[in-house]
Amino acid sequence: VEDKTGTETIDLPRNATKFYIKRLAGATGYHYLSNIQVHPAQYVETNVSEIDFGNIYVGSQVTKTFTVNYCNIKSELYTQPSSSDVQVSPTSLGGCNAYDSQSVTISWTPKSVHENEQTVTITDPVSGKSASVRIFAAVLKGKQTLEWVAPEQIDACGQLCLPNETDEHIALDWTMVAGQQYADFENGMLAIKGNGIITLRASNSGSENYNAFQKDYQIKVVYNPIFLGSVDNDWNNPNNWNVGHLPSETDVVTD
Repeated sequence: VEDKTGTETIDLPRNATKFYIKRLAGATGYHYLSNIQVHPAQYVETNVSEIDFGNIYVGSQVTKTFTVNYCNIKSELYTQPSSSDVQVSPTSLGGCNAYDSQSVTISWTPKSVHENEQTVTITDPVSGKSASVRIFAAVLKGKQTLEWVAPEQIDACGQLCLPNETDEHIALDWTMVAGQQYADFENGMLAIKGNGIITLRASNSGSENYNAFQKDYQIKVVYNPIFLGSVDNDWNNPNNWNVGHLPSETDVVTD
């Protein structure tokens, strides 16, 4: 080495853990270094470059984890997905001059069968150092759901409110597939004419991103009107009244 009166700076290469100062061949006498600054390598890396999620389904969340290794960064690292359908946790890592390894979790909920690839980028905005992970999958049509709960029982004075779409906002068709002897069903309206169990079916043919949907609901219907009208349709005739009727808040009584 030569005599140095200022500061000697040494930038360590990636993965270097030691450095040595030695006399050059043929040098004699004493030589001095008044100050040495050692800079560790600056890097942002991930343990994988891509993640294959395999077969996944529209509307269903999947998760994977990878590791970020970083050293001598100049600010917080920010994790940025390429789409709002991908969530990354945590959203920031480290800090100025930090050195660490940290796990990052990706949660992906695809909304389309065409959404087969995304990217997550980890960036130090000050130094410009960054790394990225490509995530990809075969995105298949999702399964529709309907959280609506059918009433266990409905009588002739009751009302039946049917949902017109699934939870995925795809229109539904309603049909009665059993119990026609107990009720008529048309355009979503139920007319009860007997006591028994009916089966209503909600269905659709699906969409570009969701498979077809079908679900059956069984409902007990009770024909128990307040006014039978079986004789002459006269309210003043006691033979037209249903003595077994149980009053309810939906009853309508005229003078």
